[in-house]
Amino acid sequence: MLFGANCDKASFCVISQDNIQPKQYTTHYRSVIAFGRIHIIDDETEKLETARLLGNKYNPNNDEALCRELEHGLSRMLMIRFDIEHLTGKEAIELMKQR
Repeated sequence: MLFGANCDKASFCVISQDNIQPKQYTTHYRSVIAFGRIHIIDDETEKLETARLLGNKYNPNNDEALCRELEHGLSRMLMIRFDIEHLTGKEAIELMKQR
C-alpha cells in the first residue's frame, strides 16, 4: 500500500530533554508534539526548492556541489511535506521551576 493512501494524518514528536531520575521513578522531560497532515510533493518546482533549502541548511555556501547532487539524485528523491495544524508541549515541573 502506498504511504498516506488511506489517511494523511500524522504526528511528530521531539524530545529536547529526558533526564531519568531513578531514585524518584520519574524523568525530567521537555517535549513537543506536532499534529497535522502529510503530503507527497509531486510538483517538481516545489521539490527542487525544498531540496535546495535542505541542502543549504546542512552544507551552506556550496551551491556548485548542491547542484551536482540534485542533478543526480532529485529524480530518485521522495519528498514529504508535513503541514502542522496544531502543537502541544509538555515539561516536567522541576524544569519549569528552574526557569
